[in-house]
Amino acid sequence: MPGRRPKPTAIHILNGNPSELSRAELEAKSSWKPKVGFPEMPKTLPKNAQREWHRMCNILFHQRGVLTVADGKALAGYCSAWAIWEDAQECINKHGPFIQVMLADKRTGELILGDLKVNPAVPIQLKALQVMRQFEIEFGMTPASRTKIHVGHENEGTEPTMEERLAIMPSDPLLVPEKA
Repeated sequence: MPGRRPKPTAIHILNGNPSELSRAELEAKSSWKPKVGFPEMPKTLPKNAQREWHRMCNILFHQRGVLTVADGKALAGYCSAWAIWEDAQECINKHGPFIQVMLADKRTGELILGDLKVNPAVPIQLKALQVMRQFEIEFGMTPASRTKIHVGHENEGTEPTMEERLAIMPSDPLLVPEKA
């Protein structure tokens, strides 16, 4: 089907209801509403993706109010892309954006310096950025998507319950998110 993908009702309302449909009309279009809350974190996420998971759960639930239990796979995709981006960045920091290739001299067999090539981590990092950006748009986390949101949400300014805190807190002390 050509055209734009439909937005979830909550995002449509947060964007100021540009179609000016009544709330009943919007809710009739979207009958399934997943429970607001924390999705279960996949156990297969690497450590750096788990740290990002906890950070994003806090932002998406407590600050943005858009996280539901059905968002686990999308959030896991974002966090996995983040982990790949971070690993690629570490490789680029260590070796630089270009690497010098070593070649064998055909006559002597000695290794000689060859041409500069793009570090293989660079295209990996760029692809991870593209994937991250797609998920950020879905969650309303890009500057452009944030400017369209005009109203607050039900979680704004409220303290999380103990159950909610435990859901986002890592059990491994190495996974405690870094403080800004």
